[in-house]
Amino acid sequence: MKKYASLLFITVCLSSCFNFYIAINDTDYYYLKDEQRAELRQFGDPYIPDSNGHYLVEITAKDVCASILEHTYTWLHHWVPYCSGENCKPLFYYNNIIKTQEQKEDIQMFLISNSYEYKTVKKQVKNFDRDVYVLKNDRYGHKVGKNSKAFAKEMHDAGYFDVPTFWSDMIFKGDSLIYKGNLISNAIVDSVIAANM
Repeated sequence: MKKYASLLFITVCLSSCFNFYIAINDTDYYYLKDEQRAELRQFGDPYIPDSNGHYLVEITAKDVCASILEHTYTWLHHWVPYCSGENCKPLFYYNNIIKTQEQKEDIQMFLISNSYEYKTVKKQVKNFDRDVYVLKNDRYGHKVGKNSKAFAKEMHDAGYFDVPTFWSDMIFKGDSLIYKGNLISNAIVDSVIAANM
């Protein structure tokens, strides 16, 4: 009897650990309720300024590539909503950077969440007055590492050869990648733009 109890205990523990592993490597798309999925918008849908109706916009590399050519500079920031590490800043930090930069340059920003995690995203978008994007689940799947790789591959196939597989921030001037790194600030953006005028 002890043998079977031990086996059952080990099986439950392993399945719990396995489920936890799946959850932390998942975009959380499959945890959305039907009404939450209905609130997702597609690239090109009008911006909704009311934060109560401000939800994620699904995006693809093709959408980003087309938009890059419409502005002098394009900044892509890979946002991890649940991150509390030293390099993870609250959304108002990125909002302040883009507002400051827009006053000086023709620059657009894509803040791309690595998760559809509804409660965390909805709570934090109140500190960000523009769209928050997410890599489209139907195209890239629900595994965080795999969808990032697939996005980078599509960018590469479209001629953006320097796009890294895993990234935090990238800045483009036209179709040229002029910055890739894990830190971003007004001073960094100023410096990158000044060096690439």
